[in-house]
Amino acid sequence: MHRLKIPGTSQTKSKNTKTLEAVSGGLITTLTIVKESLDGISPPGLKAAVGGLLEIIKAAKKTHDNTQDLLELDAHLLKLHGILRSVSGKMESSSDLSNRIEQLARYPRPSILHSHVSNQFHNSDINIIVDSSKDLSSQSSHTKFFLSQDNTANIARLNKSIDTAIQTFQV
Repeated sequence: MHRLKIPGTSQTKSKNTKTLEAVSGGLITTLTIVKESLDGISPPGLKAAVGGLLEIIKAAKKTHDNTQDLLELDAHLLKLHGILRSVSGKMESSSDLSNRIEQLARYPRPSILHSHVSNQFHNSDINIIVDSSKDLSSQSSHTKFFLSQDNTANIARLNKSIDTAIQTFQV
């Protein structure tokens, strides 16, 4: 997935995050091997229990990954929005570039798109993308856990919307 990269934003992961990723990755690998080794030789239900535990750990990892992706997305969006606002305020109002920047960075505008309601993010308005990202970030922990697959798709759509907005701006 292509991500918007803005100079000055940190893409480094904390030591705790790296440790968590290593432990969860090792645990997932180990449980996958254990599950596969239980074919035909284990007490009834043991393979299903290991498989269930494996899926819970995968969902927890996906939830953590989504949270990290949203934090990065929010930081990029806020920085992009700030840059666009500061640039649009310094440009002549008659220039084509100024109009295109204004169109991309419209502010303020109420959110009319909610990520948990709509499957499409086609609007080039950065504010709407920011609001949709905030909707995802504000979900409770258990909602994030149970919607981890949907949230992954929504985050991908938000990133695609940013790309689309920038491509529209460049045309």
